[in-house]
Amino acid sequence: MGNKNKECLRKPYLVDEEKYNRFSAANIAFNVVSKGIGRPWFKDYTEKMVKNMEKGRLSSISKEEYPDAKVYISLYAGARTFNAVVGPYGEGRENLGLLSWNPVYIPEFLYKKKVDFSPEKLSQMVKRAARYFGADKAGITKLDKKWVYSETDRGMNEPEYRIKKIVFEDVDNPYEDDEKLVIPEKVDRAIVLVFKHEYDLINCAPDLPVSITTNLGYAKMGFTVVSLAEFIRAMGYIAIPSMNDTALSIPLAIDAGLGEFGRHGLLITPEFGSNVRIAKVLTDMPLKPDKPVELGVKKFCQVCKVCAEKCPSRSIPFDEPSWEGRSECNNPGVYKWYLSMEKCLYFWIANGTSCSSCIAYCPFTKPPGFLHDIARWFIKHVPALNRVWIWLDKILGYEKKYPAEMIWRG
Repeated sequence: MGNKNKECLRKPYLVDEEKYNRFSAANIAFNVVSKGIGRPWFKDYTEKMVKNMEKGRLSSISKEEYPDAKVYISLYAGARTFNAVVGPYGEGRENLGLLSWNPVYIPEFLYKKKVDFSPEKLSQMVKRAARYFGADKAGITKLDKKWVYSETDRGMNEPEYRIKKIVFEDVDNPYEDDEKLVIPEKVDRAIVLVFKHEYDLINCAPDLPVSITTNLGYAKMGFTVVSLAEFIRAMGYIAIPSMNDTALSIPLAIDAGLGEFGRHGLLITPEFGSNVRIAKVLTDMPLKPDKPVELGVKKFCQVCKVCAEKCPSRSIPFDEPSWEGRSECNNPGVYKWYLSMEKCLYFWIANGTSCSSCIAYCPFTKPPGFLHDIARWFIKHVPALNRVWIWLDKILGYEKKYPAEMIWRG
């Protein structure tokens, strides 16, 4: 490993500015796979889910049969409702409907005059409001434009592309025309939010309960970013609500001090591990940025490969991080582990539900507790013992899958 790669073990990430270009949302796996099969991936996925239900199963690879499979699918439908109302996952929905970049409901007398508090006080208020509206934690970062998508696809998950550029201009308010979506240059902050999943349901991976809790996470994301954006607008500032759309969530979350990047391509937080969904609101409110955190994740992931071992689609690499992507769904120029995202999604379609095995088996996913907190302390401060914690994880049975009935307990 060269000096530049060793440096990455001490920094949140390394970017090759000559190689890196802003990512196009047209290359999101959901989109690429839909274009490849000639129709929305979700149709194939849903058809398989229905076939599983008719056989009384919660996934194509589940070894147990559940005669009440329809009940689980009904719960999934309920959990997904607000996600569908806002626009599934937000992808390709920039500035549309509830994800409008301008006030949705706020009356003019509120947003025409700014509330002038210190950055510290505004930051405290925004974080508290985010938790009121449903986020489990919030962080703030200066907006790094390289993480904003270069373009969106209004034909997301459809056979044809409908591309619109996302650009920055010196204007007073966000706007959209036939060719582009415009973010004002003065929008220089990102409020990043995390939403935890139900631990018991994630551990049912890759059966249907994981889709119930992840889709409920997306529903919470939609409600929270819309509500938080309206709150900020009422205070007199610009607010651009974003789920999976508009910008890359994980690097913004790292910049905002919410966690580190793992081998499985996900954010690992100190409180919830990778058992989270991420959303954000971009704004010109003068907020105080948080600092990135050091959890020891990079060194731990160097030796722990359980996510790669347990991945049913073999989408997660066993080898060292790289500067090069593995497919068009990757964006090269960042030193990290790159995933085969299309393989992951094709497994979802074949399985008739999402997967989340990488989240379930990740040692960091375990909930806070005395012994788990001790292990996290050692991972951060004494990385020489990392292999011990991996061994203990297996010995103590944390790789055991939970039964779907966990959803009805408690």
